[in-house]
Amino acid sequence: DEEWFFKTHVVIESEAAHAISALIAASNTEDDSEMLQQLVALEEGLWRVVRACLPIMYERAEDGTPKCSEHIFYQILRPMIKSGSLMFEGDDMTVGEDASEVLAPRNLSGPSGAMSS
Repeated sequence: DEEWFFKTHVVIESEAAHAISALIAASNTEDDSEMLQQLVALEEGLWRVVRACLPIMYERAEDGTPKCSEHIFYQILRPMIKSGSLMFEGDDMTVGEDASEVLAPRNLSGPSGAMSS
């Protein structure tokens, strides 16, 4: 299960590099022709991700069970990579001359790992 999960995300990140590069180039150009070329490259990059990842995402073991069970993904892996908020040791809980303002915990974003899918 874990191997499948990490393998899928390594492929997504490596293949998505082409789409990200095209997106950055498109946002930095003012030339319409160059913009169109970069948008075509973006589309091609996104198709690369789809072609590389869909077979892995729906891969099944010899007995027909999914390579990553829903229980393993949602109950074990996903909680370890979720976003969260916390207070760091050494952070003052109060600020201001009269210590009247209380600091809120810091919100930290976890890795996306294509979690939206």
